Amino acid sequence: MKLGLSFLTIIFTLFSGVVSAQALPQNSVYQLKDVWMTHDDRRITLKEFYGEPVVIAMTYTSCQYSCPMTFKKLEEIEKELKAKGVKKYRMVVASFDSEKDTPAVLKAYMDKHKYDASKWFFITGQKDAMVRQLAVVLGISYQKVDGMDFSHSNEINLLSHEGVPIVKLKGVSSPHNELIEKIIAYENKK
Repeated sequence: MKLGLSFLTIIFTLFSGVVSAQALPQNSVYQLKDVWMTHDDRRITLKEFYGEPVVIAMTYTSCQYSCPMTFKKLEEIEKELKAKGVKKYRMVVASFDSEKDTPAVLKAYMDKHKYDASKWFFITGQKDAMVRQLAVVLGISYQKVDGMDFSHSNEINLLSHEGVPIVKLKGVSSPHNELIEKIIAYENKK
């Protein structure tokens, strides 16, 4: 009897992983299986962000041009969310520069700007191909120029709690009302 229950438990455990993997929508960013490094030197998959809306942007820390404006926009979004009492959201910044933006560099950048580590997550890819794949899924274009800098678009995406892109801000001057409204609507459902 115990052997039969143990067997059923093992089978259920194996199939529950399959069911949860199938439960993700086809267009979910969380379908990407690559392992990223975080600012606190942890290895994660994007699926770790499952469960709450995610505001995600792609930048690199040594950027002197448009990335500071992207960060300013992200800060504005977070300030408005906090002012409205919203608690269920995450801010994710994925680096274009997997070579220079090491976890230590990301942590130093995060500390310098005093980003709340319970809400903000800086991630870097271990291979350029995985960074490129995320950029494609998010509709962000970039290319390395002059061996040091990147030419890139400045989109900010809102991912649903399941990792599906639902709002895209094209450029840092885009209004973000819809993004805020979607996050508030999600929180009010819970």
